[in-house]
Amino acid sequence: MGMVSRAIGRNAMFQSRAAVQLSKQRVCVSARADKEGLRLDKCLTVAGLSRQGAAEVLKEERVCVNGTIVRKATVRVLPGDQVSLDSKLLQWEALLQ
Repeated sequence: MGMVSRAIGRNAMFQSRAAVQLSKQRVCVSARADKEGLRLDKCLTVAGLSRQGAAEVLKEERVCVNGTIVRKATVRVLPGDQVSLDSKLLQWEALLQ
């Protein structure tokens, strides 16, 4: 019984290491791709929401970027992207200048 549990433990340890390595690769790739633009939560705070309010509306799926509902605050928006809250277009670009 002890040998079986050791083998299972080793297999699980190997799988978890592989998962960590894979997740690190995903993070590195997404970090390189996301250097441009402004984070969506920052965009919402520029438009007048508090940080907690921005997190809440994202969680409630009330924010759209270019017509697509977004839940993640880490999504990057570029100048020219249309950000809307409750189907009302936010004028976030003008407030940055």
